[in-house]
Amino acid sequence: MSSFGMKNIIKYVVPMILSNVCFFLFTIIDGVFVGRGVGTNALGAINLISPFIMVIGAINMLLSVGGVAIYAVCIGRGDVEGGNKVFRTGMLFMVCAAAVLSFIGVCFADEVCTLLGANETFHQLASEYLFWYSVFIIPSAVSMGLQNYCRNDNAPGLVSIVVVVTTVCNILGDWLLIYPMAWGTKGAAIATGISQSLGLLVILTHFIRKQGNLRFGKLKLEKKLFKEIIVHGLPEGISQLATPVMTFCMNMVLIDMVGDLGVNAFSAISYVTSFSMAVFFWSQ
Repeated sequence: MSSFGMKNIIKYVVPMILSNVCFFLFTIIDGVFVGRGVGTNALGAINLISPFIMVIGAINMLLSVGGVAIYAVCIGRGDVEGGNKVFRTGMLFMVCAAAVLSFIGVCFADEVCTLLGANETFHQLASEYLFWYSVFIIPSAVSMGLQNYCRNDNAPGLVSIVVVVTTVCNILGDWLLIYPMAWGTKGAAIATGISQSLGLLVILTHFIRKQGNLRFGKLKLEKKLFKEIIVHGLPEGISQLATPVMTFCMNMVLIDMVGDLGVNAFSAISYVTSFSMAVFFWSQ
């Protein structure tokens, strides 16, 4: 392998591995703080509404992956203007989708929790978490989208910094809002939202410094381009949607067959599963 190829592997693969490590650390530690600081019912409550949160991620990935794929082709051809058109279109639709989901989560938190199976044991905890999580859906979605584009705009190192900053801030926020301030699941959701928003501020420095090809600017909407983004992102979107469907079905079965304790136990197992998935990602 040439030295050029090795440099590219180190430049792109190492930051990706670091990002995956931080992401799963983010998830697991969040669960530890909630379980120990609020209680096992809080873990069960978050597990019940996790399908809604996963759907948000799936839609973000559908629009983000679809847009990034077309953007990479444009840049490979030397069409920087076309690449930026794709970037602006993809981000605009991502913001619109995030706004709709945020509206649903904020205005219909109780109804969504009931639909997802939250009973009297979990409803209050789940509703508080979902409401405050939904408040931050837009900045979280924008941050995720920009990270995916910037990773393909010669800035994988910055993306890793964003993930590290987000993880550290979430851990500190969880400790502060769950323990000293005793805000329960509300505090966990706010800590996650604030950490994602801080990550957004960090990734925006890529555009302030203008070191890559990506630029914000005017946009003329094209129906054809939106369709292309959807078509390219649909496989990833469908793949991502499989998990919330499976989780929802599992939760319904556990509630009917085992009860509240089964939901709590499944929540704990889900965190172990996340760690196992991280091992597979790191080894790829």
